[in-house]
Amino acid sequence: MKLDRDTLISADAYLTNIFNRYASVTTENTGTFDGKPYTMVTQNGNQAVVRQEGVELQVLHAPRVGLGVHSAVDILRDYAYDQSNANFSINSIFSATPGNYVQLPTYPYMKLRNDLFYTFGNGAQARASATSYGANNAFGEPGFTEFDGEFRVPLKGSLVLNVGATNLFNHDDYRPGGIYDGGPTYQALGGGTSYTTQYFVQPRTLFVQLQRSIGPNGSVLPSRTSL
Repeated sequence: MKLDRDTLISADAYLTNIFNRYASVTTENTGTFDGKPYTMVTQNGNQAVVRQEGVELQVLHAPRVGLGVHSAVDILRDYAYDQSNANFSINSIFSATPGNYVQLPTYPYMKLRNDLFYTFGNGAQARASATSYGANNAFGEPGFTEFDGEFRVPLKGSLVLNVGATNLFNHDDYRPGGIYDGGPTYQALGGGTSYTTQYFVQPRTLFVQLQRSIGPNGSVLPSRTSL
């Protein structure tokens, strides 16, 4: 729904079924196969059916010149059903047999994105943003927020210079994979429970980009914000 020339709101609901989703685990192991040495072993397991359903709400105010704001929240759950005990578990690193309709730590349970930006008369734009993740997130961590920013400067013709940084405060601090304990555990084969090893977000990244439109009139497409 468009409220005025510069403002709109949107709402989307979605449901996706994924059949025969496979997961893989790679472990260090040495040996030989057909006379050739190996150091790693990868095994696959069928996680049966996974259902993803959620609602996404967005508000965008983007004047041609002046202060703009964008806010989006995605409330999602991702769970498994029709599981069987034919899946696998290796050294309790990963158990692919959660109970039916169990929340999976594969996608964020809730994700919130906020952008604050100012657009100048010459098309230049400065942006500061934050993304918050709920407890059941793809990084296997309790809920957290990371920040990013960007400066966008038009150059000659259709060239645009983008300079910015993601994960400004270096959330993961170069940590290795961690133990997921921010939500439900998985049921291990043979009884008991186990955790899933996940990885943290990428370290702080600085970037410099040159962008050029190849549209019919050679004009630069406006910057877009999204989840």
